[in-house]
Amino acid sequence: MNYKDAVVQDIGGIESLLKKYNLPANDIMEHIDNFIVAEHENKIIGVGGYEALGDVALLRSIAVAQEYRGKSIGVNIYHLLERKIKNKGIKEVYLLTETATDYFQKLGFTKKARTTIPKTVMQTKQFRELCPSTAIIMFNDLSINNI
Repeated sequence: MNYKDAVVQDIGGIESLLKKYNLPANDIMEHIDNFIVAEHENKIIGVGGYEALGDVALLRSIAVAQEYRGKSIGVNIYHLLERKIKNKGIKEVYLLTETATDYFQKLGFTKKARTTIPKTVMQTKQFRELCPSTAIIMFNDLSINNI
């Protein structure tokens, strides 16, 4: 198993994995530098990314191929992303989810009211177009969570 920063050549594999789980994949190219992939035998089996929005970040979908779940791949991807985010000086991370609230709570996220999130998050394509208005907003303060 190999974890690495995603490159343009990974976009097809990233999109394929995200689409398999009905997760937003339309604008990956715009944020490819902020994605991490997990590979096994030259196949992308896990992915996660974020959008940097000034002093906050929006966590993008984290997905792991079904046959590799339960091996902490998603958690490892998140911790690698968290390190990248912290290295940019960003202390607040937001995400939208319909199905993974419990999973992200275990990673330190808490639910947040839509009316309390930063305008920069509200203006993202993911918030405005790609995720339904029923998605739950979650927040993690990285200044108090150490990896």
